[in-house]
Amino acid sequence: AGSARASIETGPFGRAGATAVLPWANTYEVLRFPSAGALESVIAFGAASRAPAGLGGGFLHASSNARIFLDAAGRARLLVAPYECGRRAAGTRARRLFKGKSPGTLAFLPPASSPSCRWRWERPAGPVDAVVTSWLAAGGDGFGPAIAKANATRRPLDGVDADALEAHLAALPAAATYRAEGRVRDAEDAVAAAAEFETSCAARPLHATRPHTAPPAIAGVLGAISMTGGFVATYPLSTLQTRAMLGEPLVVESCAWLYRGVGVAAVAVYSSGAVFWTMHAFFSARMGETFGLG
Repeated sequence: AGSARASIETGPFGRAGATAVLPWANTYEVLRFPSAGALESVIAFGAASRAPAGLGGGFLHASSNARIFLDAAGRARLLVAPYECGRRAAGTRARRLFKGKSPGTLAFLPPASSPSCRWRWERPAGPVDAVVTSWLAAGGDGFGPAIAKANATRRPLDGVDADALEAHLAALPAAATYRAEGRVRDAEDAVAAAAEFETSCAARPLHATRPHTAPPAIAGVLGAISMTGGFVATYPLSTLQTRAMLGEPLVVESCAWLYRGVGVAAVAVYSSGAVFWTMHAFFSARMGETFGLG
């Protein structure tokens, strides 16, 4: 609301573009509202300024895990998806953005390319947190009375808005495209439309989520143990195979004979397995954090 002063054009985007869009060097703050209704009253206040009904410039935009329903009676209804849905994927970008500082509750998600019902949507129980710029939290764009009436409390976060925008776009794939997601919707009855959307989404299956995985070091040790166990268990077959390849008789002289040289070979298998599975887990985790891939 009011902070953006330019459009994001197609093509490379760097510091100059971020500063043109967000020239005021605002920081971020968390506004904590005692209930969903309190936040909805502030949303409705901003919606009244939307063109053509209003002058524009003061409307609050929704994040990717929020859906807002508005009606002509001036009512707003908010549905959210649980924040944890995108927290892991956003964690790396948030850490890069704040250069090692704690990002608090602030994280940036890539634009959703899957249907709106990929998450469960529900009206949040209080209290409800909303991340806004420090300028808006201080009452910019005329929001001061509405925020005060809603009894919202303020908590500052690290990070400057232009830095956030630049880091967010830099973390996206080169061919990233923003799509209209229907985050804000007009309806005859905001309350009824939100209830219908919530019910319809609850009836649809969720997208498959990536299973939890062990840290790379642990995955490496467990993978190496598994490989070594399998190798030792089947080592006698390798011994017999080698004798057959050399044209020697397949006579089992003793169990010790079948396992001749297994110690050195097992160490080699364990070492290569540890390296392989550690690297596999590490790169899989990085791909998942950066691109949402499992």
